[in-house]
Amino acid sequence: MFMPFYPARLIENEKSAATIFLINQITFCIEFLKNCLMWMNLIILHKLQLLTIDLVINRFIILGLTQIPDVFISIQFCSKILEIVPHHWFTQVKSNESRSLPTFLGLVERILDNLKENSCNQSSSDILKITYYFISIFQ
Repeated sequence: MFMPFYPARLIENEKSAATIFLINQITFCIEFLKNCLMWMNLIILHKLQLLTIDLVINRFIILGLTQIPDVFISIQFCSKILEIVPHHWFTQVKSNESRSLPTFLGLVERILDNLKENSCNQSSSDILKITYYFISIFQ
């Protein structure tokens, strides 16, 4: 896996080669994450969480998502991750059994804040739907 780190001027345009490559790399990482989670019950849970959360999500996917200028693309990727990762791993965050998912949850919170700030052309009902979607997953 490889996640590039581009200067902001290279990824401002959604049609630029750098942005397209970045989105393709994030998509590849999410597919790899899905494949790793197929190993559930085949390897020790702690090792699987180390691989998927610490290495794939925190090292590669978060680096890519923080660079994407379009908030809605970031939300789509976060939604895919939330669909793939077992929901009980998010409840472990509340009980401090997992030390790594707060990084991803912080990113989701920051993306939602950016959505609220930059939502001039987006209806407030759409923003509420997206926000409630994420809140329902974390409760």
